[in-house]
Amino acid sequence: MLLDFNNPGPPVFSSCAMDATEGCAAVSDLSGQLLFYSNGNVVWDRQHNPMPNGSDLLGNGYTSTLHKGSAAQGVVIVPFQVNKYFIFETEPTYPPEELEKGYLRYSIVDMTLNNGLGDVVTGAKNIILDSFIGEGAVAVKGEGCYTWLVVQAKNGNFKAFKIETTGHIAPPVMSSSNISFAAYTINASPDGTMLANYHDLYTFDKSTGSIGHIMTFLRQGYVYGSCFSPDGSKLYHAPITVGGTLFIEQYDLSLLPNISAVRNSGVLLPSGRVYELREGPDKKLYIMSGDTRSLHVIEQPNLPGAACSLVLNAIPVAANYGMILNIGTPVPDLPYNSIKFVTHDTVACSGGPFRLSGSPGFQQYAWSNGEQTRDIHVTASGVYHLVSSNDCEVQIDSFRVRFEDLQLHLGNDTFLCEGEILVLQPGDMPDGAIYEWSDNSTAETLKVTTPGVYRLTISRGPCRVTDDIRVEMDDCHCVVFVPNSFTPNGDNMNDHFGPIVHCRVTGYSFRIFNRWGQCVFYTVDPDKHWDGLYQSRPCDVGVYFYYLKYTQKILGEEVIKKGETHLLR
Repeated sequence: MLLDFNNPGPPVFSSCAMDATEGCAAVSDLSGQLLFYSNGNVVWDRQHNPMPNGSDLLGNGYTSTLHKGSAAQGVVIVPFQVNKYFIFETEPTYPPEELEKGYLRYSIVDMTLNNGLGDVVTGAKNIILDSFIGEGAVAVKGEGCYTWLVVQAKNGNFKAFKIETTGHIAPPVMSSSNISFAAYTINASPDGTMLANYHDLYTFDKSTGSIGHIMTFLRQGYVYGSCFSPDGSKLYHAPITVGGTLFIEQYDLSLLPNISAVRNSGVLLPSGRVYELREGPDKKLYIMSGDTRSLHVIEQPNLPGAACSLVLNAIPVAANYGMILNIGTPVPDLPYNSIKFVTHDTVACSGGPFRLSGSPGFQQYAWSNGEQTRDIHVTASGVYHLVSSNDCEVQIDSFRVRFEDLQLHLGNDTFLCEGEILVLQPGDMPDGAIYEWSDNSTAETLKVTTPGVYRLTISRGPCRVTDDIRVEMDDCHCVVFVPNSFTPNGDNMNDHFGPIVHCRVTGYSFRIFNRWGQCVFYTVDPDKHWDGLYQSRPCDVGVYFYYLKYTQKILGEEVIKKGETHLLR
């Protein structure tokens, strides 16, 4: 199962392809999206498919149904470069006999392989780093540009392996412990300066990797795991048996260096049978119950005693899952001395890709979409992460990109009736849009009373869009005058007969008939008039009849006129 902290409220379990009793680990990116996970036998990608070279890993227990993934801290994932991770694996401390060798192995995952889904690097799989090692393992960020992997030999002594960002693993730094066997787990304080192991507390030198004993807690007997509070002031041990009852015990480490005071600060929190405790991203502690198939939660782990608020059975586990001992080993941050976080809010214009650029001067670039160049081009709104790194410096950029789809249409060219007002408006626009009309006004609308070409430019951030509209004036109340006589005698005075049209019309037709009903003239052109001829011969003097039909273009009204005119010589 995976425990998902991405949504508001308590975390929820989600199904996955992994089968493990304990000692598994998962890695997510900066936005909380899953990258990969492993139980020490298989590495699965974020789509829950085994990576192409991710099967047949030899760590964390043999692959039977009963004991698959059954070393307490059998998988520890350590990032050492952008997109590259070590997967360290320990073995259980029970038979069969071959597992008594206690191998410490590693494999390397490169997230740039398999189209960004990641894969185990060929030639870097099941590499034996050491042997005679117990189940416990923890990664601690060093003082410099490196990470420490701390393990415990089966004789109880500690080994600290220095992991460089180049991928080099130095020979281990050896330190003695207060016990002669390998305990189940090793856990580090949030600042990496202390280690908890069995009933003992140790110092850890993040510069040298050396470990020193601080104190032994008074209670003895079986202890599976421990966990520091987020501020490092408290230590929780579990399970503790007192008088046949099982507890989680809290110690106040803020009382150091007074060892006696720390021992006497122990507070027992009734819990029943529990196993590993683990700090979540929400700064709460999560504990796997062995009695009720659920997670207990310590809501305020920095507070002393009962104020820490232990909530039993806070998150149930699905009934179809078997015994679960722990919640997975923590994954340290990238081992860089300088980590800089930069957030960019970017508005991009629709209609084409937008370029996102990383800062210059870095050796490696890794985008959340899998690209590894300094610049990428994006076409969709969203959040894009970039990790830029040098040997000991990393910058993490988050680009929040929003594509602005500005669309502007003032309408088709139009006519305006004399004496009327036309209001031009662009429609709905996003907040913060800036308006600039051709008359330099900046209101959202423009009132038009005269003919002309009107232009509007709207801008928001880097995006601009422009449209214009032509407005012409017209006499919307069109009156067509038809004369009642004409004299086609060639003196260029009143020689033609026809309607006088001073407005825009459509569907125009004009006919003239003689007294016998014969059509002597026809036109659909308002500018063409009758010259008094029919078939190129002058018509007789007398009365003629006309039929006129047209539609006023502005108002859309059809007009029909009939009348007579006199042809005079």
